[in-house]
Amino acid sequence: MIDRHGNLVKIGGGNHRFAISRILKLNKIPIEIKLINSQFLNKKYKKIINIKDLKNIIKNIENRYN
Repeated sequence: MIDRHGNLVKIGGGNHRFAISRILKLNKIPIEIKLINSQFLNKKYKKIINIKDLKNIIKNIENRYN
């Protein structure tokens, strides 16, 4: 999930994948974003967002965690 501040937040499952990645000393863990808080989008982008905009938003967030 992306919270209202634009941060990635782990919710629900994925504990096994996370634990295995730590054992294997991986620097990156594949994730799936399923939720973006509307307050984040409304605060940051005061217009209708199309798919291209959304991809750029996610890419910018992803770059902060690389």
